[in-house]
Amino acid sequence: MSVDEREVNGRTEGEQKVTEQLGKMRTTSGGLRRQTSETDMGKKGAKVVPPGTAVLPNYTVAIRVTSDEIRRGVRKIQEAVLAHEPNLEPAIIPLSNLHVTLLMLHLREGQVQAAKEALRQAKARITPQLLQPVQKPGENTKAATSPREAGRFLLQFNKVVIPFEGLGTFADTTVFAKVAEGGHLATLRQIAETVRACFAEKNLYPTDDNTFLPHLTLMKITDNNQGKLKSKGIQRISPSLYEGLRERELGSQSVEGFQLCSLRKKRQADGYFHVEEQVKFGPGG
Repeated sequence: MSVDEREVNGRTEGEQKVTEQLGKMRTTSGGLRRQTSETDMGKKGAKVVPPGTAVLPNYTVAIRVTSDEIRRGVRKIQEAVLAHEPNLEPAIIPLSNLHVTLLMLHLREGQVQAAKEALRQAKARITPQLLQPVQKPGENTKAATSPREAGRFLLQFNKVVIPFEGLGTFADTTVFAKVAEGGHLATLRQIAETVRACFAEKNLYPTDDNTFLPHLTLMKITDNNQGKLKSKGIQRISPSLYEGLRERELGSQSVEGFQLCSLRKKRQADGYFHVEEQVKFGPGG
């Protein structure tokens, strides 16, 4: 079991960290808002945030989840929860909006172009890492020992596939599917770190504390729905509602690229975020 999966009071260490972050957020009339302080100003991610300012992300860099298998699995879990507590309907994440977040940030209007450039730079750095040499048909199996012999090999794009298995929670306000253990986790973290590094080079920093816990959100209590849920007596998503579903396998998603998305602009016709910029890995991406 990895460090990220060690249990802390029934939660993994990664989940516990995020839960503690949520505990540091104060509730306002507009919902949960992160408050910065003089101490926060010393952190890398707070360079553009004045002390005492409430900061909400308005953009995200995300990997869209489009797998039909995953969508079917997610819907079954959502329906099972709603069968026990139908008043949780406002907390359900639409299948069209399923995604894995790599970065959350707050951009001013003049910073969007820089963010697009950072996204393209991240793609340029990541793509070579996902290429692997494959022997040309008919060539012998001896390893290349010189540039001339290296011509016997082709570069093939090695797709990253993310399998989802099991459920977790952040402070009982978010229910998510976990990314299963495996080598793909290290690759996914490397992708996220590269994205964050490229944005930081443009002086664009995340609104969180740089903790990256890859997950797929299925249900969530947010600023927009907490009033409606509270009026029906719901302030949390009880783990008992999905107790028998905690270890369920949901399927896998092939990572073909990622998008810079606006969280505030009108969503696309298919229900997904408004995409400002999209990059794809591999030839022609």
